[in-house]
Amino acid sequence: MTTRDYNEMRRRQCREVVVEQFHLDLPIDEVLFDDIETGRDSYAVFFRSGRDMYALLIDENNTQTLGDARHTVRAMGLEAEKFLPPHADDRYFMRAGEKYFQQAFPGRKQWSTQEITHYQSYAVYSPALIRLSRINGEIKRFNTIGSAWQKAFEFSFAKVKVS
Repeated sequence: MTTRDYNEMRRRQCREVVVEQFHLDLPIDEVLFDDIETGRDSYAVFFRSGRDMYALLIDENNTQTLGDARHTVRAMGLEAEKFLPPHADDRYFMRAGEKYFQQAFPGRKQWSTQEITHYQSYAVYSPALIRLSRINGEIKRFNTIGSAWQKAFEFSFAKVKVS
Protein backbone atom coordinates (compact mmCIF):
# COMPACT_ATOMS: atom_id res chain seq x y z
CA MET A 1 0.00 0.00 0.00
CA THR A 2 1.42 3.37 -0.96
CA THR A 3 1.51 6.36 1.35
CA ARG A 4 -1.11 8.08 -0.77
CA ASP A 5 -3.46 5.07 -0.52
CA TYR A 6 -2.91 4.84 3.23
CA ASN A 7 -3.64 8.56 3.72
CA GLU A 8 -6.82 8.27 1.65
CA MET A 9 -7.91 5.23 3.65
CA ARG A 10 -7.34 7.07 6.97
CA ARG A 11 -9.28 10.12 5.73
CA ARG A 12 -12.15 7.87 4.71
CA GLN A 13 -12.11 6.04 8.06
CA CYS A 14 -12.12 9.31 10.03
CA ARG A 15 -14.93 10.68 7.91
CA GLU A 16 -17.01 7.53 8.48
CA VAL A 17 -16.53 7.76 12.26
CA VAL A 18 -17.42 11.46 12.31
CA VAL A 19 -20.56 10.95 10.22
CA GLU A 20 -21.70 7.79 12.03
CA GLN A 21 -20.95 8.83 15.62
CA PHE A 22 -21.35 12.63 15.52
CA HIS A 23 -23.71 13.19 12.57
CA LEU A 24 -21.42 15.88 11.18
CA ASP A 25 -20.54 16.37 7.55
CA LEU A 26 -16.93 17.47 8.03
CA PRO A 27 -14.72 17.43 4.97
CA ILE A 28 -11.43 15.93 6.12
CA ASP A 29 -8.79 17.79 4.18
CA GLU A 30 -5.75 16.14 5.72
CA VAL A 31 -4.90 13.60 8.40
CA LEU A 32 -1.92 15.18 10.15
CA PHE A 33 -1.05 12.52 12.75
CA ASP A 34 -2.62 9.16 13.46
CA ASP A 35 -2.31 6.31 15.93
CA ILE A 36 -0.79 8.45 18.69
CA GLU A 37 -1.02 6.39 21.86
CA THR A 38 -3.14 7.95 24.60
CA GLY A 39 -3.41 4.88 26.84
CA ARG A 40 -3.05 1.12 26.84
CA ASP A 41 -5.96 0.57 24.41
CA SER A 42 -6.56 4.06 23.07
CA TYR A 43 -5.15 6.38 20.45
CA ALA A 44 -5.65 9.78 18.83
CA VAL A 45 -5.95 10.95 15.25
CA PHE A 46 -5.44 14.60 14.33
CA PHE A 47 -7.00 16.00 11.19
CA ARG A 48 -7.68 19.32 9.51
CA SER A 49 -11.07 20.35 8.19
CA GLY A 50 -11.05 23.76 6.56
CA ARG A 51 -9.41 26.14 9.03
CA ASP A 52 -10.20 23.94 12.02
CA MET A 53 -8.05 21.27 13.65
CA TYR A 54 -9.66 18.26 15.30
CA ALA A 55 -8.56 15.42 17.53
CA LEU A 56 -10.43 12.14 17.41
CA LEU A 57 -9.77 10.08 20.55
CA ILE A 58 -10.64 6.41 20.22
CA ASP A 59 -10.78 3.94 23.09
CA GLU A 60 -10.98 0.37 21.81
CA ASN A 61 -12.77 -0.74 25.01
CA ASN A 62 -15.42 2.03 24.73
CA THR A 63 -14.91 2.96 28.39
CA GLN A 64 -13.58 6.49 27.80
CA THR A 65 -15.54 9.27 29.52
CA LEU A 66 -15.71 13.02 28.99
CA GLY A 67 -13.42 13.37 32.03
CA ASP A 68 -10.91 10.99 30.44
CA ALA A 69 -11.03 12.96 27.18
CA ARG A 70 -10.45 16.25 29.05
CA HIS A 71 -7.49 14.72 30.89
CA THR A 72 -6.02 13.35 27.66
CA VAL A 73 -6.33 16.71 25.90
CA ARG A 74 -4.46 18.48 28.72
CA ALA A 75 -1.82 15.73 28.99
CA MET A 76 -1.14 15.85 25.25
CA GLY A 77 -0.47 19.62 25.42
CA LEU A 78 -3.64 20.65 23.60
CA GLU A 79 -6.32 23.25 24.27
CA ALA A 80 -9.88 22.37 23.35
CA GLU A 81 -12.29 24.82 21.81
CA LYS A 82 -15.22 22.39 22.02
CA PHE A 83 -15.93 18.78 22.91
CA LEU A 84 -18.46 17.82 20.25
CA PRO A 85 -21.27 15.63 21.60
CA PRO A 86 -22.20 12.27 20.06
CA HIS A 87 -25.06 12.23 17.54
CA ALA A 88 -25.01 16.07 17.40
CA ASP A 89 -27.06 16.02 20.62
CA ASP A 90 -26.28 19.30 22.38
CA ARG A 91 -27.87 18.04 25.62
CA TYR A 92 -25.98 14.72 25.71
CA PHE A 93 -23.49 15.73 28.41
CA MET A 94 -26.14 17.55 30.47
CA ARG A 95 -28.48 14.54 30.44
CA ALA A 96 -25.65 12.20 31.39
CA GLY A 97 -24.65 14.57 34.20
CA GLU A 98 -28.22 14.62 35.50
CA LYS A 99 -28.38 10.82 35.39
CA TYR A 100 -25.16 10.38 37.37
CA PHE A 101 -26.16 13.15 39.80
CA GLN A 102 -29.48 11.39 40.47
CA GLN A 103 -27.63 8.12 41.07
CA ALA A 104 -25.41 9.87 43.62
CA PHE A 105 -28.30 11.77 45.26
CA PRO A 106 -31.48 9.76 44.63
CA GLY A 107 -33.60 11.83 47.04
CA ARG A 108 -32.92 15.19 45.41
CA LYS A 109 -35.54 16.45 43.00
CA GLN A 110 -33.94 19.80 42.09
CA TRP A 111 -30.39 20.77 41.22
CA SER A 112 -28.46 23.54 39.53
CA THR A 113 -26.37 23.49 36.39
CA GLN A 114 -23.24 24.02 38.51
CA GLU A 115 -24.03 20.87 40.50
CA ILE A 116 -24.39 18.83 37.32
CA THR A 117 -21.11 20.05 35.76
CA HIS A 118 -18.91 17.62 37.71
CA TYR A 119 -21.14 14.65 36.93
CA GLN A 120 -20.99 15.38 33.19
CA SER A 121 -17.40 14.12 33.29
CA TYR A 122 -18.77 10.57 33.84
CA ALA A 123 -20.56 10.58 30.46
CA VAL A 124 -19.36 7.80 28.14
CA TYR A 125 -17.52 9.53 25.30
CA SER A 126 -15.87 7.07 22.97
CA PRO A 127 -14.97 8.02 20.37
CA ALA A 128 -14.40 11.65 21.36
CA LEU A 129 -14.25 14.47 18.81
CA ILE A 130 -12.57 17.67 19.94
CA ARG A 131 -12.23 20.90 17.99
CA LEU A 132 -8.87 22.34 19.02
CA SER A 133 -8.04 25.97 19.64
CA ARG A 134 -4.31 25.56 20.31
CA ILE A 135 -1.40 23.14 20.29
CA ASN A 136 1.40 24.49 22.43
CA GLY A 137 4.50 23.55 20.42
CA GLU A 138 4.43 19.80 20.90
CA ILE A 139 2.10 16.85 20.99
CA LYS A 140 2.69 14.26 23.68
CA ARG A 141 1.91 10.56 23.58
CA PHE A 142 1.40 8.08 26.39
CA ASN A 143 4.32 5.69 26.86
CA THR A 144 2.63 2.47 28.00
CA ILE A 145 5.88 0.90 29.18
CA GLY A 146 6.89 3.83 31.39
CA SER A 147 3.28 4.85 32.16
CA ALA A 148 4.12 8.49 31.46
CA TRP A 149 3.50 11.16 28.83
CA GLN A 150 6.39 11.97 26.52
CA LYS A 151 6.99 14.25 23.55
CA ALA A 152 5.94 12.68 20.25
CA PHE A 153 6.03 15.57 17.77
CA GLU A 154 6.85 19.23 17.59
CA PHE A 155 3.82 21.00 16.22
CA SER A 156 2.19 24.36 16.85
CA PHE A 157 -1.30 25.50 16.04
CA ALA A 158 -3.33 28.47 17.20
CA LYS A 159 -6.78 29.32 16.00
CA VAL A 160 -7.04 33.05 15.36
CA LYS A 161 -10.34 34.49 16.48
CA VAL A 162 -11.68 37.27 14.33
CA SER A 163 -14.11 39.57 16.08
